[in-house]
Amino acid sequence: MGGVEDENVNELLENARQELAKLRPRLTDEQIDKAKQTEAKNILEQSVSFADNVLKRLVAHTIDEDIDDLFDECVETRGAILIKEEGDGKDEEPNKYTLELDIVDHDYMLDLKHFKDDKNVKERIVFLLNTVKVLYCPVKDHMKKWAEENDTTFNYVLQIGLNTTLFLDKDSKKRIGVKLTEVS
Repeated sequence: MGGVEDENVNELLENARQELAKLRPRLTDEQIDKAKQTEAKNILEQSVSFADNVLKRLVAHTIDEDIDDLFDECVETRGAILIKEEGDGKDEEPNKYTLELDIVDHDYMLDLKHFKDDKNVKERIVFLLNTVKVLYCPVKDHMKKWAEENDTTFNYVLQIGLNTTLFLDKDSKKRIGVKLTEVS
């Protein structure tokens, strides 16, 4: 007897799902394209605010050129993500930290301290590294043009090191890394 009731319940649930699907607005191809364009624009804007400065500084350092000679524009601000320690339930304010991209030495290792097992912090680190990757393609295109104009070569590829740093030339002493800094 329970089996028949289960089938009726499943049938009712499926009918309810179908009715809800009818109520949801269907997006046209044009609306879907516009939503994708908006999402792409947002991703690009975030990438610029977090990674433009640091990526261009790394490129300039790697090829030993002045940043102003390479790029027409370089965003002066670097984005930082604020993270807080878990509160202990007392009135004491939790410690605050920032995660941000910066130029680091080639042997730099990120010390996450007590955040090393925090999934949210790791996701934010991946986000920061991905902002660099998003901007690298247009910067690489710009660098190819610059190399042609200056009769030189630019064959660097953005790679990730074992220690979560990003580099253009494995022999370079500088890389892009994520820094964890306590906010006073």
